[in-house]
Amino acid sequence: MEHLDGKLRFSAGDLCVFAESPFASWMDRWYREVAQGAPSTLSFAGELYEGVAPDPPDAEMSLLAGKGAEHERAFLERLQSEGRSVADLSGQHDAEATKDALLSGVDVIYQPRLEVPPFFGYADFLLKCADDGDLHYEVCDTKLARSIKPVFPLQLCLYSEMLSAMQGRMPEHFHIALGSGETRSFRTDSFLYLYRAIRERFLEFQAAFDPASPPHPGDSCSHGGWGGTAERILEGIDSLCRVANITRSQRKKLERAGILTMEQLAASSGGRVDGIPAAVMDRLREQASLQIASAGKDRPVFRVVSEEGTEVLLPPVNPGDVYFDIEGYPLADGGLEYLWGAVGNDLSEGSDGKSPAFFDWWAHDERGEKDAFTGFIAWVRDRRTLHPDMRVYHYAPYETTAVKRLAAKYGVMEEEVDDLLRGGVFVDLYRVVARTLMVGTPGYSLKDVERLFRDKRSGEVATGGASVVAYHEWIESGEPDDWRLSPLLRRIRDYNEEDCRSTMDLANWLRVNLKQGPSSKSLATESEAEPKEERRAPSEKTRERREMRLSLPEALLEMAGDGEERQAAELLAGLVGYHWREAKPVFWRKYERLAKSDDELLDDPDCLGMLQADGEPRQEKRSMIFPYTFPPGQETRIAEGSRCFLSADPALSVTVHSFDAGGFIELRAGVARGPLPPMTGLVPDEYVSADAIEDSLHRIARNWVDGEPPCGALRDLLDAASPRLTDGRPFLYKPGEGVDGVVRLARDLDDSVLALQGPPGSGKTYTASRIIADLASSGMRIGVAANSHKAIMNLLEAVIEALDERKQSIDVIKAGGDSGGAGSKGGRIKFCKNSDLIGFINEGPVILGATAWGFCRPEMEGALDCLFIDEAGQFSLANAVACAPCANRLFLLGDQMQLAQPVQGTHPGRSGLSCLEHILGEHIAVPPDRGVFLERSRRMHPELCSFVSRAFYGGKLKPLDGLESQAIRPAYGSAPNWLIRPSGLIFIPVAHSGNTRASEEEVAKVESVVEDLQRCVYVDEQGEESAIGLKDILIVAPYNLQVAKIRDRLGPEAEIGSVDRFQGREAPVVILSMCSSSREESPRGMEFLCSPDRLNVALSRARALAVVIGSPDLLTGSFSSVREMELANLFAWIMEVGGV
Repeated sequence: MEHLDGKLRFSAGDLCVFAESPFASWMDRWYREVAQGAPSTLSFAGELYEGVAPDPPDAEMSLLAGKGAEHERAFLERLQSEGRSVADLSGQHDAEATKDALLSGVDVIYQPRLEVPPFFGYADFLLKCADDGDLHYEVCDTKLARSIKPVFPLQLCLYSEMLSAMQGRMPEHFHIALGSGETRSFRTDSFLYLYRAIRERFLEFQAAFDPASPPHPGDSCSHGGWGGTAERILEGIDSLCRVANITRSQRKKLERAGILTMEQLAASSGGRVDGIPAAVMDRLREQASLQIASAGKDRPVFRVVSEEGTEVLLPPVNPGDVYFDIEGYPLADGGLEYLWGAVGNDLSEGSDGKSPAFFDWWAHDERGEKDAFTGFIAWVRDRRTLHPDMRVYHYAPYETTAVKRLAAKYGVMEEEVDDLLRGGVFVDLYRVVARTLMVGTPGYSLKDVERLFRDKRSGEVATGGASVVAYHEWIESGEPDDWRLSPLLRRIRDYNEEDCRSTMDLANWLRVNLKQGPSSKSLATESEAEPKEERRAPSEKTRERREMRLSLPEALLEMAGDGEERQAAELLAGLVGYHWREAKPVFWRKYERLAKSDDELLDDPDCLGMLQADGEPRQEKRSMIFPYTFPPGQETRIAEGSRCFLSADPALSVTVHSFDAGGFIELRAGVARGPLPPMTGLVPDEYVSADAIEDSLHRIARNWVDGEPPCGALRDLLDAASPRLTDGRPFLYKPGEGVDGVVRLARDLDDSVLALQGPPGSGKTYTASRIIADLASSGMRIGVAANSHKAIMNLLEAVIEALDERKQSIDVIKAGGDSGGAGSKGGRIKFCKNSDLIGFINEGPVILGATAWGFCRPEMEGALDCLFIDEAGQFSLANAVACAPCANRLFLLGDQMQLAQPVQGTHPGRSGLSCLEHILGEHIAVPPDRGVFLERSRRMHPELCSFVSRAFYGGKLKPLDGLESQAIRPAYGSAPNWLIRPSGLIFIPVAHSGNTRASEEEVAKVESVVEDLQRCVYVDEQGEESAIGLKDILIVAPYNLQVAKIRDRLGPEAEIGSVDRFQGREAPVVILSMCSSSREESPRGMEFLCSPDRLNVALSRARALAVVIGSPDLLTGSFSSVREMELANLFAWIMEVGGV
């Protein structure tokens, strides 16, 4: 910040500091204006703090700053070497010089001052753009980092906004030249609305600046350059922030209850606090007490926490045990795991096998990372061969996360890693500590907990952050990459060995201090949770599939060489292992959940915890029905029909017979099962065998290796090729030709692939059904596939209506799913098994519906003329390729911008995409030369359609003429205050704190809005008015707990549910409740809460009006990633467009 003409001006850096820490922002201004840049006395809450000054320069930041200027200069020299003209404005502090340079048309402007009061800044570069004939500039900044940090887009949005004021046009993009040599480009509007929201909060914050009233440091997620001052204040006021593992929402609830200090919390003596469960309150109270008791002691006070009357043991000591730690370098693009260290007995020939030694694997680039990872896993595998019961101990999940990620990234050691994870070889000691101990330390990191058994560390590298600095120093130093010859690498190695030995000491300390109870269960590993039947020797077919997964990728790549088939072969090589990679996380998650405590199951929205038997079971046919109660109010996806495992006995599986969210559930099991446990939890059985689909992929790959390459539609699908027409003319969709034009293109399609993208309300099902009816009427055999039987039935029913319009009668067959008795459409849809499909293929036309399991069968190869895949944005490319041999032509129907394909695993290249995503590539909307984009919404008012189009479709979705008449108007009297417009988008801010999956404040607002709406009328596209009832309002919430609370308030007649329930539905009004108070308190983060596809589906259900109710604090606090900023930008966009 600077003072100019008596007015305070702010830099981009000031804005970025505020975004991460309002406390640091306030302190920066206080230090400049009040302290005059010198250590001074600060008053906080009546206490005086002497000698307050910024923290000493951070070694890592100082290091990076020194290299930043060099990187910037090197980028300038590169631009000059490309022959670009440069206006060098460095050293000039006049914005007029920038304006003159803009008018000159020079290629590059270096170090221009940008200024729009009260902001100013110096961009690194302005790059000339003239791609559309209109001369303008875009901002480019150099950043030494190898990846994009969240503050970068915020800074560049400010520069772009100031540039727009100077050149009269907002830049469409900004660019960041990274230290890796890569220049990344971003759309400005992907961050612009978030930037504007933060800018407005910043200006309000500065306008309210009071030098005598600093903000509470506990309200900031970080403290910037004022960490030392923040710690002094928090200690001085005995802040609740100092209680280990307390959340911000818990602190706010305690403060509202009058508990303001750690001492008051420790002395709260069993009192209840609204919104905090009693068990959680007891834990917080004891944690505060332990920390107070540990103050000033060399060894902290601790207590062993018993669980259900037992104590938890680690696995027995084994000579092959390993204690493992990784050092990572986050500044590398995508990160680099550069040191893999382990302590374990030396088992080499000639050693006694009893002496712990340190082993290390180094990596200084991606190739080295792959080798280090492979070397470590192979070393563990070999030790396990000698000692089958050995374990790999680590602290916190970083190591296992890295192992899983790199196995998928490099496609190596996947079987070995899966075997280690399934066998429970990795033991997370953090998990053991968290479940069995309470320690009087301010945190539960290894550095905190090791105070129980060792003194504070010393040395030049004593923390993870210091190791990052040391490694960066090594990169710049030119020292050898052998630690024996590099003092810097030796220091890092010593630190890593210390971590490994500390992990070993912790395991030993735990064994001494944790005693075995009579029925204790090891929660450190997951192997005990694995049902015995899953440990049986694999069948011959299972072994054959495994061999195919391992051998086919290499054979495909060897066959393709470096020729033109390489890309398709690489993709198919990734697809042959797709379903196995998808299944692995399902099993890992299952074992992890089965080892959870009841309290942890309560917090898992996929599970149900603390079930207690309630009465005697009863028999129904060949099943027994067992009644249970459970604590109501749990967020859970378990519902009637769910298949589950019992946490109390993982070998038992049951089906949910009935479910009442109020706290009652019935479980169905076979009569032969015997009694179920009196107390248990439920873990979902999410595994669905995809063996038949995998077999089809293996046949395709094996045929190619044997000399029969894929051709026709299958090859076009692999290549993501443009559609080919029978007469050889280029494919071109003309929107003005309507449905008839699409039908003609479908008729003329060669053995190829046609994507039909249908945004909300665009008539996708109508158009597709007319195409199918036309092709079937010409004698073709048609298949209809989707992930869900419901989607298949929906399209088949529309096809029957289209056939009726033509007065045609063609057999319609549906395989699998619930036949519903006599069938559908008056029995005109007949039902069969997947194995019976081939029997309906004859010389005449037929329409078959089935999931991928039906169309991938070997006997179906070549049986169909056309296969239509509905909801193709959710249909995996692997499944589409597996089904493709059954038909000559493929039609992909869907919209990847609505509910997306759920992906469990990590997949190489493009093999994890949906089939529609694969075909569209980087396009938001399919271009007219690559498919059909149904660009007219027949549902939404133009104002609402405009937002949905710009936010999700790049502005390409248009409303149908005539929809502008739709409106919500009061039936009598004046409109309620919140109804600021009759149609479009409205945002209603509701302030609240401490809410995660439900908000009573938002429930009350929803109820009020619904009551207001029932005093209004809906004006349709014809101008006709009708009274609004509950059926005319769809109420959407992201969490089931909020859905239940709203339903309790409004009654069973109200239309309430999650986004998934309402896909394909529409109503005059949609109300969306966001629930969470802040990003920190959102259980599944912004990736779920502000998922673009989920927001798109929710808002686009509305015909006239979409109302979003949420907490503005969802935009507060620092951001952990660029992706999180993009998601928050959507919410900020809603707030801006939906506001006054």
